[in-house]
Amino acid sequence: MPTPMTSEDSLTLSTMPAGEHAIVHSLLGGHDFCARLANLGFTAGTQVAVVQNYGHGPVLVSVRGALVALGRGEADRVKVCALRVHPHGTDGRGPWRHFHRPRWARRHSSKP
Repeated sequence: MPTPMTSEDSLTLSTMPAGEHAIVHSLLGGHDFCARLANLGFTAGTQVAVVQNYGHGPVLVSVRGALVALGRGEADRVKVCALRVHPHGTDGRGPWRHFHRPRWARRHSSKP
């Protein structure tokens, strides 16, 4: 399981580079805006991945298996917490696999 960074590391979705993963922290805006983004899947605690962000124009984000294009102003109002991703574990099982002890270490542990 990826671990979110602390709340002081909170940033907006429009400032994240492509390829980064984050967890939605909060939505800043009126009721209609928050309701629309919640219907798209942007709820607190949801993991998102930035697919494309050129620094201008729309931001493409993968959320709950769907690709969503947000305008720059909309992406500025989505507060996220960046994830710390372990650099190992790119064998297809996901980059977070190595946060857990390997299976062989669990079998040979000295604990009863």
